[in-house]
Amino acid sequence: MKHELKNLEKVDAKYIMEGTIPWSTFPKIHVKATNIPKDYDDVVLIGQRFGNWRSALDNRGKLYYWNLTTRYSVWDRPTGDKLYEGEEQK
Repeated sequence: MKHELKNLEKVDAKYIMEGTIPWSTFPKIHVKATNIPKDYDDVVLIGQRFGNWRSALDNRGKLYYWNLTTRYSVWDRPTGDKLYEGEEQK
């Protein structure tokens, strides 16, 4: 990673903005399934879609979910029957 950072310092910003930077080969890493944390599936990306819901952050940085159809928002991730709530209204 340090090698790539040093190379980036030499690159013209134009190429960075275009996304046309050649990268060196990545080192081979062997990961066993036992190394993956149990809560790995709990990672939520901002804007990630869950059924008819999307995740977002409020102005305090707290994660919430909002329904794409009804615009209703909840703190806990919708599951089961609630996952596709509002789609029948489209």
